[in-house]
Amino acid sequence: MAKRYTKLERLPGGLRNASYRLGDTVLRIYKRDPSICQREVDLLRRIGDFVPVPQVIYAEPNGWKGVPPFALLRYVEGITYRELARSGDREAIAQAAFSVGATLAAITKVRISEPGPRTEIAWSKLEGRVPADLIDRLQAFDESWSPRLSELAADGCLVHGDFGMRIPAKWMDDSDAMWIKSERSDANI
Repeated sequence: MAKRYTKLERLPGGLRNASYRLGDTVLRIYKRDPSICQREVDLLRRIGDFVPVPQVIYAEPNGWKGVPPFALLRYVEGITYRELARSGDREAIAQAAFSVGATLAAITKVRISEPGPRTEIAWSKLEGRVPADLIDRLQAFDESWSPRLSELAADGCLVHGDFGMRIPAKWMDDSDAMWIKSERSDANI
């Protein structure tokens, strides 16, 4: 017999997609960019051998009967790093920092044979926020390394540049749990 859910809870975060909790399942709807659904499902399946990630239960990357692309993922209980930091529990914060470092190191085991295009840096967005001499030095560094990037492409690996995260509730009891959730990009990795 199919499960019946009586409570649908909108999960916080998710600037591009909407996520809803249905018991132990998350319904994730990809409203803005449908191609992200397939990429995220592929990524979760690929990195699952290296770090704990939510299980992909089902996905419709092309949508279904007028519904945008969506995925059903296993819900993982946890708190955000910001919540943990506000707690003032220095030991738990140190443990979280260690786990984050271990997770970020572990995802580099995922090899990428064809990295995506190089992202251009929007230097103008730094103006007024960062001293001009620092912007000049950063631009010079970027320009000096640009020719070398093609050499590095053959040794591509997955990296994660967003450090907002969700820490599993069981984490304090299980030092092997290293699951994190991005608060800003709503990717469950």
